[in-house]
Amino acid sequence: MAAELLDRVAARIAVPRAAEADSFVLHAPLEVLARIRLLGMAAAPDQAAIEDRICRVADTYESWGPAIPTTPGDEADEAATPDSPGTDDPVVLAADLVQAIDAGDLDGTDAAARALVARVEPESLPRLLAEPLAPRLGAAAHAPIFLHLLPRTTR
Repeated sequence: MAAELLDRVAARIAVPRAAEADSFVLHAPLEVLARIRLLGMAAAPDQAAIEDRICRVADTYESWGPAIPTTPGDEADEAATPDSPGTDDPVVLAADLVQAIDAGDLDGTDAAARALVARVEPESLPRLLAEPLAPRLGAAAHAPIFLHLLPRTTR
């Protein structure tokens, strides 16, 4: 049940919004992952309230405004299986992601992230990304929180 709920909600909050993001929009994926994790620890009577809150996060996220328009080749099914960047080596794919982040290349970052997650298990992401991303975060710990929660909430 939690895996199905996560799949449904993740598909909704994975769609970027055209409006400038606020704190809620930026933190919605982390909140969903954390609440999915809590769902497995909650007593049965409390699970419905947690599931409701997870769905309300997705509703609020979608109400933020229209989605960024897609362009040909940008459909969700293609994003799940991006064109090969020329390697399946996770270390190289992680380095490509870090390089795109450092360059401020949003499209390149998106493509590199999609290529990486399409080719590695969630459990491998902290090993590949924690060290290069941690110094780039300043006071915000979004990436480490995500890297901590993701392997614990996937199937």
